Amino acid sequence: RIAVMSQGQASTRSYEIDAKYAELGDQTGPLGAPLGDDEPFFEGLARDFERGTIYWRKASVAHAVLGAIRDKYREMHSDRNAAIGFPLADEEAAREGGRFQSFEGGFVFQSPDGATRSVELSSSVRDLIDRLFAGIARSSRHSVKR
Repeated sequence: RIAVMSQGQASTRSYEIDAKYAELGDQTGPLGAPLGDDEPFFEGLARDFERGTIYWRKASVAHAVLGAIRDKYREMHSDRNAAIGFPLADEEAAREGGRFQSFEGGFVFQSPDGATRSVELSSSVRDLIDRLFAGIARSSRHSVKR
């Protein structure tokens, strides 16, 4: 984390969130302009932008969560005390239209008409996936830009 001085105000930013924001095109990318500094988010950090949020925590890579998927993700965190966990990848195009994003405890889907739904995995299913894929599912780093 670094402290940045801007117009006499100190702000706190993580290098990882800055790097993800730059990768996605800064203000001209899908996230738009930043709305503030990094804020604590469970055991990690989050920074809000006009059209999404970038989440990061130690021993992980930063991932962007955009639009309606972000709204559903935040709703799930407030309602179920973080059962779905942190994002594992940036959102991706779904085969039959729409978008989806993988999280530690499940998935959030957005249909082509904008409706969202979530699928949460039980801890036993998550453990089975971890054993079968030896952690590959938890280190996914692919993304699709809008």
